[in-house]
Amino acid sequence: MKCLRCGACCRHFIVEATIGDVRREPRIDRECQILDGHGTILRQQASWSIACGKTSPCPFLRSDNRCDIHKTKPRECRQFRPGEALCAEARQAERARKVLLAGKGKA
Repeated sequence: MKCLRCGACCRHFIVEATIGDVRREPRIDRECQILDGHGTILRQQASWSIACGKTSPCPFLRSDNRCDIHKTKPRECRQFRPGEALCAEARQAERARKVLLAGKGKA
């Protein structure tokens, strides 16, 4: 299945980026939360949380639902496949979000 560019996957999942991802795309280090056990884990062994969810989409999701770091996006994002179960889950969550916003007059 081809990606519909709905942006649902970038609004409803938390992506964990590795040090390799950060080396490939330095903006992850600047714009995302490092998960280093509050300094108890070496930076080379840490991961970064690209928080997507109810309150905010991925910080790299543009207004046209395209990825601002597409060529250098994290491995976890590269492995995501349109049309598979996680995609369907994200789309369902996105539909629910839109219904909720419509009920609040924000859609």
